[in-house]
Amino acid sequence: MQDSTAIAVGLRYIDGWRHYDWDGTKNLISSGVPTSVTNTQPSFAGTAEFSAVDAHMVRRARFSQLVEKGSVQVFSSFIDDNNALVLVTF
Repeated sequence: MQDSTAIAVGLRYIDGWRHYDWDGTKNLISSGVPTSVTNTQPSFAGTAEFSAVDAHMVRRARFSQLVEKGSVQVFSSFIDDNNALVLVTF
């Protein structure tokens, strides 16, 4: 995995999310920063995009109910001049 501040924040966010640490996760999100969440599973098709922290947290908490606590694993990460991408599996 590549070393960068953006990837480090992304990994801390994922760690908080997979352990249901909503306060810690929320503190890592800056208001107005666009976020896109997508997946490759046909049963969860679509991409969610949002920039409001509270809207993001509502969706995140709802989705986490489908995931066994602690089961999310980081698969890979990538950083370029404009984006940080962290791939996870569960």
